Amino acid sequence: MRKFIRWLTLPAISGVALLPLPALAHCPLCTAGAGLVAIGAYWLGVEAITIGVALGALATAMGLWFGRIIKRKFVPHQSKIIAVFSWALTIYPLRMLFADYTSWYINWQGGYGTLLNRTYAVNLFLVGAIIGTIVIISAPAISRTLTKFRGGRQFAFQGVILTFALIVLTSLILQYI
Repeated sequence: MRKFIRWLTLPAISGVALLPLPALAHCPLCTAGAGLVAIGAYWLGVEAITIGVALGALATAMGLWFGRIIKRKFVPHQSKIIAVFSWALTIYPLRMLFADYTSWYINWQGGYGTLLNRTYAVNLFLVGAIIGTIVIISAPAISRTLTKFRGGRQFAFQGVILTFALIVLTSLILQYI
């Protein structure tokens, strides 16, 4: 009986190994690029806001990538929910490791101590993570606009290069402001 089961399962297992799968190269490469930027920023001792940009982009790209892996949809907007949880589970624990606070004084209306007239302590790492998330989410739209501007043509690895360049450019701008 065991030989019969082995005889039936061997073709099934080998057939699964030989099936071509679609290449999902964009998100893993973006994730690796964002991770390299974060590691480089940490090793160089740059500002916490810059590290936040890289890790926020990494967490968002990883969450969007994980959301696409699960093919069966259990709840509406499942991939977006997975991306939010991935971001929160990556960034929230690291906020204390990269704790660099600054104060922002808001004086818009009312006496001091009211909601619109107060000094707020702001974690620059979290601000950077939010900026990194905005960059990684807007990169595909910028890539589509560039493709449209070039008459429907893309250069090699356009999405990856553009995403990586936007993360690096944003990090450099925030580092030297």
